[in-house]
Amino acid sequence: MSAIIKSLAILKKLDDETAIQLIDSAYDYYIDPSSYPLKKLTINVRAPFSAIYSVLKKAGIKVYKDISASSLPKPVKSHLQTKLASIYEINAKRMGLLTTYKDECDKKRIVDANTQIESIDHVFSETGKKYESCQWKVNYILSHSKLHRVMMPEVVIEIQLEDGEKVKMTLSGGQFDELRRQVALLLRSMHQIECIPGMNR
Repeated sequence: MSAIIKSLAILKKLDDETAIQLIDSAYDYYIDPSSYPLKKLTINVRAPFSAIYSVLKKAGIKVYKDISASSLPKPVKSHLQTKLASIYEINAKRMGLLTTYKDECDKKRIVDANTQIESIDHVFSETGKKYESCQWKVNYILSHSKLHRVMMPEVVIEIQLEDGEKVKMTLSGGQFDELRRQVALLLRSMHQIECIPGMNR
C-alpha cells in the first residue's frame, strides 16, 4: 500500500459531503494560501485537510493512479482527481515560455544568408515543417564601451527543418539560459500533463 493511499484512508471516516468540502478547501488553499488559513480549521478536520493538501502538493501521475487504486468512495475519489487535473492545467499554463524569451522568438529572423524574412512562429506552425536537427555555437563580442572592454557572449542557434531549410536565432547568454531552463521544465512535466485523463479534451 502506497503512502498516498495510507494518508487518504482518514477520509473514509468522514461522510462524502464533508470530504468533498475539505477537498475544495484544500484546493483553494493550494491555489491561494491566504484564502483558507489553517488556523481557521476545527481540530477534527485538520488531519484530513492536511492529508488532502499533502496529496495536492505531490500532484503527479503516480498520485493520480494511487487515488484510482484507493478504496475511497467514488464521489470523493472523482472529486479529488478532478482537482488534481485542474492543478495540472494551471501548472501547464505556468510552464509556458516567459514573455521575454517568447517575444524574442516572435521577432523576425533571417533564414539562411538570404534576405528572406520569416518569423520562427510562421516557419513551424503555418507551414507545417518538421524539425530535423539543431546546432549551436557561442560567439564573444567585444563591448563598445571604452571604459569597460568586456567580452559579451551570444549564442547562435541554427535549426534545420526536414526540407533542408535552416532557421537561425541569436540569443544573449541570459536568453539562452532561460531557454534551457524552460525546456528542462517542460520535458520534466510533459508526460505527466499528457497522461492525465480529461486534460487533452
